[in-house]
Amino acid sequence: MKRAFNGKPVRKPQHSCWGGCHFTTSSIVIFIILLSVTISSKAYTSVEELSPQSYNDYYRVALVVDSENNIHIAWKDKTPLLDSGNDWDVFYRTKYANEIWGPVELVSESSTKHVHCLALTVDTNDTVHIVWTDETPLLKSGDDKDIYYRCKPSQSTLAPVQLVSVDSTEDCTCPQLITDSKNTVHVVWPDGTNLGNAGQDYDIFYAKKQQNSSWGTMTLLSSDSTQHSLVPSIATDSNDVIHIVWQETQSNKNGENSYNILYTKKEPDSPCTESINISGKNKASSVHPFIATDSTDMVHVIWLDRSNILNAGTDYDVFYRNTSNGATWNSISVLTPDSTTTATWLYLQIDENDIIHVAWIEQNSKNSGSNKDVMYTSRKQNLWHNPICLTPNSTKNANWPRFVIDKQKKLHLTWWEETTKGIWQTYYTFYTTEEIDSMTIYTQDHNAPQKTPFCASITLLPVTYVKPDGSSSFTVISRGTSPVLLT
Repeated sequence: MKRAFNGKPVRKPQHSCWGGCHFTTSSIVIFIILLSVTISSKAYTSVEELSPQSYNDYYRVALVVDSENNIHIAWKDKTPLLDSGNDWDVFYRTKYANEIWGPVELVSESSTKHVHCLALTVDTNDTVHIVWTDETPLLKSGDDKDIYYRCKPSQSTLAPVQLVSVDSTEDCTCPQLITDSKNTVHVVWPDGTNLGNAGQDYDIFYAKKQQNSSWGTMTLLSSDSTQHSLVPSIATDSNDVIHIVWQETQSNKNGENSYNILYTKKEPDSPCTESINISGKNKASSVHPFIATDSTDMVHVIWLDRSNILNAGTDYDVFYRNTSNGATWNSISVLTPDSTTTATWLYLQIDENDIIHVAWIEQNSKNSGSNKDVMYTSRKQNLWHNPICLTPNSTKNANWPRFVIDKQKKLHLTWWEETTKGIWQTYYTFYTTEEIDSMTIYTQDHNAPQKTPFCASITLLPVTYVKPDGSSSFTVISRGTSPVLLT
C-alpha cells in the first residue's frame, strides 16, 4: 500500500524548500553549501535538499524523466520515515513539470532488513520501474540478498513487490534496468549463484519481464568469465537489442588483480554474443562502466581507467569509446586529458538530440578549496566541450552525481555530501541549456576536450526561503547573476 506524508502538495516559490523544513543554524549552513553558475538572462535557482524530513544518512539517488517532463527520483534512506524502521529503505518522490514536489513515498515497505543498491527507469507509458537489492527474505527468497521490483503506473499507486532473482541462492549485488519499445523490463545484476556452470565467482545475470507477465528465469551473461564480474550497465536500441557492459576481475603475472571492461549484446529471443574486452590492452584497472545508445543506435561507453594512454597519467581518468555494431569499436578517448587528480563516481546520459552528457567527481586544483566537486562535459556534433564544475560553492566532498535532461533541455542534477552534522544528505538543482552553454568552449578535437577543468569563483546573491505555510523565512546566499568568463 502506498504511504505518503499527510497534506496536499503546495505550490512553492522557485527558491523554496519543501516538506515543512525546520530551519536551524546547521540547516542554514547546509543551504549555504550551494551551487553557483552565472547567467545574465535568468534569475537564479537554489540548491534544495531532496528530502528535508530526513535526519539520517540518505543517498544513492536514481532519477528519470517521463514524457510529461516529470522528474521521478528514488533513493535509499536510513531515516525511519513513514514508519519504515531504522533499517535502510527505498523512498521515492516526483518533481512535476509545474515544479510542484510530490510527497515522499516508501517503496520498500515490506522490508525489515537493509536495502542496498537501487535503480530506476520509465517506459513509454510513463510507468516507473524500480529495482533494488534487499536482505529481507521476501517471497520465500531465502536469507541471501536478492533483487526485488516494483512499478508505479502513471497516475496510479505502487504495484506489489515482485522477486526478480527467482533462481538465486547466493548474494546479489547492484542491479541495473532498462525498458524497450514494447515496455519489456530488462534487469542485469552480479550474482554469486552457480547457475549454468557459472562457478563460485560473481557473474552477470539477466532477467526480463514482459508487460502483464511474471519474471522469467535467470540467464547467465558472463558465461566465459572465471573471476568476479561486477558493476553492470545496460542499454537498449531501436531494435530492442540489449547492450551490456561490466567490469571483470583479471590477475596479472604477479598475481595482482586488475580490471577490464567487457561488452556483450543480446538480440530479442537470442542468446548473448561472446563478450569482448573494450578497454583494450590497458595495463592498469578499468572500472565502473556506463553504457547508453543514441537515436542512430550508436553505442557509447564511459569508464574510469588508470592506464597512462594519451598522456592521461596513472590517476583514474574518464575514458570513452563507441561503436555502431558492437563488433568494431572506435579508438579510446580520454575526456579528462589535463586532469592531475583521480576521477570517481562517473555517470552518462544521452538526450533526445543525441547530445552526450558525462559527469564525474574530481578534486580540482584550481578550485578555492580542496574538496571534490561534480565535473561535467558534453559532446554535440562530434565535438566535446571543456570540463566545467557544477558545484563550485560546495565546501564538502560531492559524491554520486546523477542527472537527467528534460524536454526543455534542463539538466536536473543530484549529488550527496557530508553535512556539518556528519551525515550524508542529497541535494538537487537544475541548469538550463543557456547556463551550460555560457560556461562551455567546444574544441575542434573530435576525440576529447582540451581545456583544463576548474571551478569558477563567483559573487553570490541573497535568496529568501519561505516555509510552505508562510509562517517564517530566512535569507541565505545562493546562485548569482553576474556573468563570469571561463578561460
